[in-house]
Amino acid sequence: MNWMAVFSPCRAGRSWLARGQHPLRSSIGAWLGMGTSLALGTWAMGAFGASAALVAPIGASAVLVFAVPASPLAQPRAVLGGNLVSALIGMLLARVGLGPWLVLPLAVGLAILAMHALRCLHPPGGAMALVAAMGTHGAPWPWTFLLSPAASNTLALLAAGWLFNNCTGSRYPHHNETLPEHGLPMAIDYDPADLAAVLDELEDRPDISTEDLDSIVRAVFVRHAMRQP
Repeated sequence: MNWMAVFSPCRAGRSWLARGQHPLRSSIGAWLGMGTSLALGTWAMGAFGASAALVAPIGASAVLVFAVPASPLAQPRAVLGGNLVSALIGMLLARVGLGPWLVLPLAVGLAILAMHALRCLHPPGGAMALVAAMGTHGAPWPWTFLLSPAASNTLALLAAGWLFNNCTGSRYPHHNETLPEHGLPMAIDYDPADLAAVLDELEDRPDISTEDLDSIVRAVFVRHAMRQP
């Protein structure tokens, strides 16, 4: 029955109750962020003749921005770049005249490739590319789709994320954090380049920046040294 282990929840320890990470906080933030996106999208429909006020991928973006604001996938560059680049790719493919069996999978694949190349990997970008490639009522979305709802929804969500996260204990955008013990003598020293090399060797790289992991490892070494006689 070991195969059932893949459905077991991960052992997150106290992380879900860590500073700025309470589930209720994330839920309220997403509610406010989505409301802001909907409000701006509705205004844009009247101002620019946009075809929709809100697109579904923004809901997935909200999960990252409000539930894991320190993740590299949730940073403003990733959210804005990932959504807009993916939307553009989907809209372009919708106009090449190929069948949906080719266009839809290709939109997601090319969006991932582009996000990697531009260093703005954002998982909801795959959904944004798919929505953009599908079009509306059998026809491609108008080019205003890129401005609204794609850009307007994303920018509104980022603005709400910046305000809400910084008011509730999470710095956003995330900056590499220097832990309090970082300046004390370390029990063991190492080259951060070795840490980066080890991360690159992992089959499944954890969702954390090399700089943040370096700060954590150094703080662990210092705490260990402080307990020694």
